[in-house]
Amino acid sequence: MPDPVLDRHAGWQRFVSQTTNPRRAGQPWNHPKQSTYAPRTWMYLDEAGHVQHTGISGYGIEPHIDARLRLVGIYDQLPDPDREVYNELLALSRAFPDRWDRWEDNLAFITDHLRQHSNTPPEVSNGVITRDDRPVYLGDEAYRIAVAVARLHLAGLTLPGTTPKAGGGDGR
Repeated sequence: MPDPVLDRHAGWQRFVSQTTNPRRAGQPWNHPKQSTYAPRTWMYLDEAGHVQHTGISGYGIEPHIDARLRLVGIYDQLPDPDREVYNELLALSRAFPDRWDRWEDNLAFITDHLRQHSNTPPEVSNGVITRDDRPVYLGDEAYRIAVAVARLHLAGLTLPGTTPKAGGGDGR
């Protein structure tokens, strides 16, 4: 009998991990933990040498996720077929520019803030920064990535696999 969940995600991937229980005799396997399905999923080693996973959401590529994949070197390590799929999905995501324009605008704000405040990033609380006396939600992960990218721009560098923007390498 066909499984509608599997049929809907045919060709998609997900990360599954399983550990043993050292507190029980014979160290039996714990129940497997499964991530959500994604068009592409990759494994990598983090700074501590632990296996992690990342991938592309079925909802498109968020700007901060693209920046993260480039910052940590995952984009550069993609096999050619995966990079082609990634670039195609990236082009589709960029076809809806609102979130990309918002990312660039917030990145320019953070870059200017770092420049004006001796490399000190704007205060953040629960992923919210204050711009022009108004709260702006970035998200904690996106904030950390934006600060890292802004510091690259201040150093005159760009993200790997990207080209400099008009007006200098500061994200504008």
